[in-house]
Amino acid sequence: MSKFWNKIRGYGFQTSLELAIKMSSDTRLICAPPDSGPFLTPEDQKAYLAKRIAHDAKNIADQQQAERKRQEELEAHAAEEMEAEKQRQAELKAEEDRLFQEQSERNKAKTEAENRKLEEDQIAERARLEEKNRREAESLEKSRRENEQKVKAENDKLDQQIAEEKARQAEIKKQEKQKEAERKAEREARIAAEEAQEAQRKTERLADQEHAQAFEQRQAEERAKNAAEANARDEEARRAAKS
Repeated sequence: MSKFWNKIRGYGFQTSLELAIKMSSDTRLICAPPDSGPFLTPEDQKAYLAKRIAHDAKNIADQQQAERKRQEELEAHAAEEMEAEKQRQAELKAEEDRLFQEQSERNKAKTEAENRKLEEDQIAERARLEEKNRREAESLEKSRRENEQKVKAENDKLDQQIAEEKARQAEIKKQEKQKEAERKAEREARIAAEEAQEAQRKTERLADQEHAQAFEQRQAEERAKNAAEANARDEEARRAAKS
């Protein structure tokens, strides 16, 4: 039979159902089993095929039932394992909670001890810092008083220097004013002398102008006189020529 079905699968049929569907339209594709003679009639082929399909269907149903049973057993086993895992997880959780509680208590006790130690250290540190701050404050106060005295001495010295500088500047200004007054008197005297000289020069220029005018007038009179004499001579000569 295995050779027969291997031959059937050689035609491309994997199940008896596929073979039955193909046989309904074409019965020439199938050969009879080896113990059935060379060939079967169409009716025998159909009967054999029906038996084979029924046998395969039963095998499939048995396989499906076995598979369902195996699946149910697997599910039941998985449920048991899941329940066992839940129980184990619950036990682990309880153990973890217990360990966590113990660790929390240990941590709490440790933290309380550390806090007490920290508080004691902080009290000691505050006392140390207060003493340090007190000494620093005293030192700063001493330095402040010394600095104030030093600054006061420097300020007094600076005030003395400022006063001396003011006196020197006042003396310089006084001398400058005196020199400026002297320079002003000199300028005024020089200007007065220059004005007197200019007035003298103007007077001399006026005298020179008057003298020049008088000279020009005399020259003009002389030219007029000479012209009159020349005219008289000419007139006399004309009269002489007429006579």
